[in-house]
Amino acid sequence: MSLRRLACLGAIAVLAWPQNPRDEAALAIQKLLADGHAPQAEAGARQSLASLDHQNPGGDLETARVLDLLAAALEAQAAGVAPVKAVVDRAIVIKSEILGPGHSSLR
Repeated sequence: MSLRRLACLGAIAVLAWPQNPRDEAALAIQKLLADGHAPQAEAGARQSLASLDHQNPGGDLETARVLDLLAAALEAQAAGVAPVKAVVDRAIVIKSEILGPGHSSLR
């Protein structure tokens, strides 16, 4: 294996590795969703969200990310439009405040 290829693989591993416990929680929730375990994903998202809200009541991009995961878990369980919309609306407000209303993630 060439040195260049080895360096590229190392860089990918570093970038792909969770950078903090918040990333690990989000990755675990994503895995639960991918594996079809929406109720467990919802519970994990709600637990993560409670912790994030305690640390930063105004929300940050990680809060918005977990809200997106919670919305996906609710949608996967056919929770209805109102609960999903409330979660999505909160994520949009947070993203708009931080990134600006014209950001590509809001389209």
